[in-house]
Amino acid sequence: MQDELLTKAMVTATVELVKQPITGIMDTWVKPKLKAYKDRKKIDEKLEDFAFNVFSEYLIRAYDQHKYINMLALGNQQIYLTDVYQPLTISLASKNSKIEKKHTISKYDRTLSDKYKKIIIEDTAGMGKSTLMKRIFLSAIEENMGIPIFIELRKLSPERTITDEILNTVNYSIGDYSTDFIDELIKRGDFIFFFDGFDEIPFDIKDEIIQYLKSFISRARNNIFYLTSRNDDSLNSFGDFQKFEIEKLEKNEAYELLKRYDKLTQIDLSRSLINQLNISLEENKFSDLESFLGIPLLVSLLYVTYKHKRDIPIKKDQFYRKVYDALFEEHDLSKDGYKRKKHSRLSSDQLHKILRNLGFLCLVNNKVEYTKDKLLDLLSQSLDSPYLNNIYPSDVLKDIINCVPLFIQEGLEYKWAHKSFMEYFAANYLYIDISCKEKVLLKIYESEKFPIYINFLDLYYDIDQETFEKVLIYPLLKDFVHYMEQGANDKKELIILKQLLFNRGYYYSSRKINFEKSFIELNILIEKDFRKKYSERAKEFKKLRITKNHTGKVSAIFTRNFKYEIILDLLFEKRAPIIDFYNKKNKENVFSLNKGRILTYIDLSPSTNYKNSLRFVEKVHYRRKTPLYYLNYKKCREYIQMLESHIKKSNEDIYNQI
Repeated sequence: MQDELLTKAMVTATVELVKQPITGIMDTWVKPKLKAYKDRKKIDEKLEDFAFNVFSEYLIRAYDQHKYINMLALGNQQIYLTDVYQPLTISLASKNSKIEKKHTISKYDRTLSDKYKKIIIEDTAGMGKSTLMKRIFLSAIEENMGIPIFIELRKLSPERTITDEILNTVNYSIGDYSTDFIDELIKRGDFIFFFDGFDEIPFDIKDEIIQYLKSFISRARNNIFYLTSRNDDSLNSFGDFQKFEIEKLEKNEAYELLKRYDKLTQIDLSRSLINQLNISLEENKFSDLESFLGIPLLVSLLYVTYKHKRDIPIKKDQFYRKVYDALFEEHDLSKDGYKRKKHSRLSSDQLHKILRNLGFLCLVNNKVEYTKDKLLDLLSQSLDSPYLNNIYPSDVLKDIINCVPLFIQEGLEYKWAHKSFMEYFAANYLYIDISCKEKVLLKIYESEKFPIYINFLDLYYDIDQETFEKVLIYPLLKDFVHYMEQGANDKKELIILKQLLFNRGYYYSSRKINFEKSFIELNILIEKDFRKKYSERAKEFKKLRITKNHTGKVSAIFTRNFKYEIILDLLFEKRAPIIDFYNKKNKENVFSLNKGRILTYIDLSPSTNYKNSLRFVEKVHYRRKTPLYYLNYKKCREYIQMLESHIKKSNEDIYNQI
């Protein structure tokens, strides 16, 4: 009867390619589970058939759903993922000379999965995290690696569990059956869970979803788990996961991706674009161009903007504006050149204004996906202007789905084509439409959710560097200069060490720590060491990142104000002139040390062994992939003077104009 159900499901599916792999998965993994369970406990045959049918139908539908991706660069057309996927390389988020660091992912890597069991792939916007996960998921089905389950975390809620999401995919009502049976099968192992988009969980339910995920992973510990996210402090809750990052594309990989787009569009564009990019790189026209080529999303946007006007944008925000212009002006052309009218009859600037309002409304809730009714409600709020009379939300919705495809419809849900477009429009809303932008920026900074806004702030920096520096950079620099001017600064080594220790503390434990313990227990052990040395002042520090070696020894970097570190990371990425780099002189790993140590700004005194302390900082930082950078005291003093002079002049100009 099970085979008949599977055959029937296969016939109704449109994916001929996946018939054999799914049959293999059901025979290899699911049938033995059902038999083992049946041997131990008497179960109703209908319940057995129900479970079998759920998983077979799920795999068919999930494979069919994820084998396609919507490419904004290609007008949100559905294309086969394998036609556009450029193999991405992941590497451990921290260095470890004892183990292999890099894995190029062209398919499911069983060795990697079996070695780590629980893997976080964490990186910035546009690096291809979701595409990577879908490629691994499809490959796991094709190669019969287990029972793969793909969950978009934004779809979970306190009322909607992982099991509910599986059943929802196959449109099954649980009816008289209990989900306990499905949960019991999951607990027995052989499943591979792909949890995508941790950073897209809405703010108002995030804590509940984190607790639910931790509980689920604990109960289903015999399985493999992958999780993707942008940088997010909440990921610290999953301390037993091994963290990986996506390596930026090499130039030749970016060019290969452009050639893939040519094959899909049947336009010979990549040759001219690559030639223009090489000229721009050789002449060093745009300082950010090389870093842009490392980000898959921006490579695709390059293709869009160059196709539109043979133009290469200089800044990140310009990418998004030019893509918007290209979509508005060109996407609604039919093959014979006839330009279809937009349903809303809005001009480019009018639609841009509505999308700015909409982007900000979505940003404050950290939500990218909505039901039709909710999205229409948000559009109605965005249209609340006397200058947008007789414009209907339903017409705007049709336009942003079909004519300027910044949204994608998936079943009954509507989502932004990419979260970064929501952030781009939101950043423009703050710059153009809000008079109290300084207050809003300050409120974002003071929010506990500040790390979630990093890509929004990255874009806003490019749009309005003046306000960004006045609100966020100026106070930080004043704090830094005040810190530097406390005590003697007459020795070069002291100045360098003091700059490196601003806002930071470095920790190393020579004793072995059991990482199988919960993350909370691990934190308690480290915090105990801090309290032992600094008593009440230990409360000044918050953990930034913990790394471990193969023997269980731990190093960590702590921070007094983690928001400062986020801003400093952004300044580092923007190549700000006030950032300097420390050239490491020692290549040895911190784990060659015999004794544990903690070093912070509290320890600085005339008796400090500066050279020894510098070596310790080097060794602890050795494990981080980013360069060892710091604020340059002299340059910061000069920069503060420049900012204060500019602020004073701006105020005087405003006064004189009145």
